[in-house]
Amino acid sequence: MTPTGVPLRSGRFYTQTYTPTQLKRQASASVSEFRVVPNPFIRGVAAELTFGSDEPNKIAFFNITGDCKIQIFSEMGELIWEVNHNDGSGDEFWYQTTSSNQLVVSGVYIAVVTDNQTGERSIQKFAIIQ
Repeated sequence: MTPTGVPLRSGRFYTQTYTPTQLKRQASASVSEFRVVPNPFIRGVAAELTFGSDEPNKIAFFNITGDCKIQIFSEMGELIWEVNHNDGSGDEFWYQTTSSNQLVVSGVYIAVVTDNQTGERSIQKFAIIQ
């Protein structure tokens, strides 16, 4: 019995859901703590790595601030992809596509995360292997 005197109904059909949860981490206080996961990213192996969702083949940026800009550059310094992350969480994902929606090739890439509030910047290298 509940405090209201009405019995609770519980069972598989009352509580079953098909909507996956998408929990995000809390935002970090500093962009210097951010991580690129997995590193190196191996396309054939990463198909099973889904970070708790049904969207495989994505690279995650963890421990970022809630309001920042993420830029991905090639080894040559060309801007490949850019996103303004402002949802207040500490997670952002990238599906290895350029701004022109082309799949990137194997190589070393540079991630630059800039905090929009303080201007603090952090740089990390990561690899994509086919």
